[in-house]
Amino acid sequence: MTAVELAGLVYGSTLATTLAAGAWGAMRGGAQRNTSVHCFVCPRFGEPVACKLTQDVRTGQWQRVDLCSAFLTASDIGCNRECVRQLNLGFGLGLPGRKGLTLL
Repeated sequence: MTAVELAGLVYGSTLATTLAAGAWGAMRGGAQRNTSVHCFVCPRFGEPVACKLTQDVRTGQWQRVDLCSAFLTASDIGCNRECVRQLNLGFGLGLPGRKGLTLL
């Protein structure tokens, strides 16, 4: 193997590794999320609930309700998740006597 062939092989493998690492980082970077538990008044039921919510770290937008105390399991959540929409619009869903979102 000549020096030129060896250099081409090294360059090719380095390029492939760099592209793979970049693709993995982009996929991973696109899914930066924060999960936290909050208590607020459910806009659908009008009662206090505790919810585990997922937030996109980059945009600050709430993405989904993972668990809600108004339902037994995550698969039972049958509402339209109006709380997520209202929180993203900036509406406070505070508990009576409290203002806004309350972190547990």
